[in-house]
Amino acid sequence: MDFSMPGMTGLETLKEIKKITKDTPAIMLTGINLDPEIKAKIEPYVSEFLIKPFTHTELYATLKKIFPDFNA
Repeated sequence: MDFSMPGMTGLETLKEIKKITKDTPAIMLTGINLDPEIKAKIEPYVSEFLIKPFTHTELYATLKKIFPDFNA
């Protein structure tokens, strides 16, 4: 998910998801270099970060890291 979303931030959305299920992996997408304080607040809720723009290779490597059996 993107960090900046209309109506609710990515962090707020992640907090709501984690209330329902703690085991759901999440990749945070962002086009901005996150402030270290903000990133520290997000890290407990995400599996990985990807900075936009990212390549297909980076996305694939991230998915394989989270889901070892992933095959595209």
